[in-house]
Amino acid sequence: MKEFLYTMAFFGSAFFIPILVVYGGWSIWRAARWALRLFRPPFSRPSQYDYPLGFKR
Repeated sequence: MKEFLYTMAFFGSAFFIPILVVYGGWSIWRAARWALRLFRPPFSRPSQYDYPLGFKR
């Protein structure tokens, strides 16, 4: 029974750790992109989403 619990814990961690790493890396990447978009000056790269009609406010 103890060997069964050890193998179950091993396979559970083997399935759980890559999911945790991928989710953590994706959330860190999303937070970094959000912070870069927040702190980027608006005059560096104007997009069509900032000025949808083609002229500045």
